[in-house]
Amino acid sequence: MLYICIRFNLIYYFIKNPKKISKIQLNETIKGGDGLILTSNNQLFVVQNQGNDSVIELTSTDGWRKAEIKSKKKTSQSFPTTGIKVKNSIFVLNGRLDSLLDEKAQKVNNFSIQEFKQ
Repeated sequence: MLYICIRFNLIYYFIKNPKKISKIQLNETIKGGDGLILTSNNQLFVVQNQGNDSVIELTSTDGWRKAEIKSKKKTSQSFPTTGIKVKNSIFVLNGRLDSLLDEKAQKVNNFSIQEFKQ
């Protein structure tokens, strides 16, 4: 079984050998990666925040040793955090955590779930 996670880079490892961690080679750096939605063996969506506020679609043809950005779409509100696939769409929560993390920011009480068609 393959596990993919993100901190500063996308990495993968196999559950049978968790000490062997490998970085996924990308054609572009992904900053602010948070939520990961693996929709198939070769398609992964990354929910990106920290000012980037986007959903990035990655594809891989070699078991996630390398991946390419296929699409990048901006979210309607700030600080999206996570998502889920439902049928042919990705739904992303725009958590707006930036208003909570910055004590000087105006506090908000409206949040949205945004749909991205695949």
